[in-house]
Amino acid sequence: MNSPEQAQTIKLSAFARAALRAEFWAKYGFPLVFVLIATLFAISNPRFLTLDNFLLILLQASITAIAAIGAALVFISGRIDISQGAVMALSAAVCASIYTTLGLPEAVAMSLGIICGVGIGFLGGLLIEVARIPAFIVTLAVLFIVRGAVLMALGGQSVLLPPGEASILRMLGTGRIGGVVPVVVVVAVVLFLVFEFVLRRTTWGVHLYAVGSSAESAARAGIRTLRLRVTAYAIAGGLSACAGLVLLGRLGAAPSELGMGQEFFIITAVVLGGVSVYGGKGKLWRGFMGAVFIAMLANGLVMMNVSAYFQQIAIGAALIIALLLDRIGAEDNTH
Repeated sequence: MNSPEQAQTIKLSAFARAALRAEFWAKYGFPLVFVLIATLFAISNPRFLTLDNFLLILLQASITAIAAIGAALVFISGRIDISQGAVMALSAAVCASIYTTLGLPEAVAMSLGIICGVGIGFLGGLLIEVARIPAFIVTLAVLFIVRGAVLMALGGQSVLLPPGEASILRMLGTGRIGGVVPVVVVVAVVLFLVFEFVLRRTTWGVHLYAVGSSAESAARAGIRTLRLRVTAYAIAGGLSACAGLVLLGRLGAAPSELGMGQEFFIITAVVLGGVSVYGGKGKLWRGFMGAVFIAMLANGLVMMNVSAYFQQIAIGAALIIALLLDRIGAEDNTH
């Protein structure tokens, strides 16, 4: 019979062995890095832990997080999408133009902006699933086409919202509940809860994971893989459009370069959160934490007076590490 000291030694050695396994780092690597980085920032600058700074980080993360929900759905289905930034610009430009030029009600303009995003996602999904063109190529082409169309339509200029006018867009972009919590943070959290429920508690969500794990097996089981994936792309387009509208409300204008490069932050947030680029695995709440991590990293480095150029290097390095962990986890699951 082992003594208490021997039992403790056995437990420690078991933990050490677990820490060396690939599965451990694939599962707990990101949370550990998140806590470590947050601790370093807190030590370097006491203002990092203030409520105002915490809310600022959540505000900066929320727009990325809303679009990241759609990207996560596409990733879980076993596909990829890199057109989010262009769709954000399109929805903002359409909404602002209809609202200010045609004078239609704001709710109608917002709805048409979202419909444009859904339509772009739907058409891209059809090209990928019906024409069998690689998802990366299609969404890259969509990015160029949509971005070019926005630049050409706006002539490189911005569409301004009417100044000083209380509106739904301004409430989404700059409003605060009780004068404290940003409205967009609440919206992002609600959307994550809704889609987390959809993924975990509905047939559609269960089937999406099945298609991402093995499309052939899912098809043999009677799951309509084409419909599922096209729907995921359409939802992703709609959520990117919503993120674009929030950004429109925050800026008070729709510049032609709105959302440019945003797709890379969105994809990084999703992958950092543990949604597998190989499909069939991932949790939305971790994608939200991935968006918060990116915002926290940028915020903390600014507080440390680190160059903005280094921030991009840090985010790129974080993405590579996340992909390595994802690869390790995928290989470990095959053994």
